[in-house]
Amino acid sequence: MIFIPPKIRSQVIDIVAAEYGVSVKDIRGKSRQQKIVRARQMYVYIISGYKPKTEIAKELNITQRTSITYFIKKVEEWLILYQDTKEHYQNIVKTIRTKHETKTH
Repeated sequence: MIFIPPKIRSQVIDIVAAEYGVSVKDIRGKSRQQKIVRARQMYVYIISGYKPKTEIAKELNITQRTSITYFIKKVEEWLILYQDTKEHYQNIVKTIRTKHETKTH
């Protein structure tokens, strides 16, 4: 898990949306388009250490809390299997760190 400073946490959804080329509205929506679903799942994976599952589910209009657990497990699996998922994750981490460094200097 990556450390996300409190001041940056509210920006994570924006960072993930930008990385995947989708909107925050898309991530919070119901679309089943693969790119949007992957962005939604990555957001859940990254923010899950900082928000309760119920809060994430409410934010993303997900009715079943078990979906959050499923999203986390899928991203963990993809990080091992797929280079593109690793690259997206690394880019997001890099952006979070850059924003943190910018805010602290």
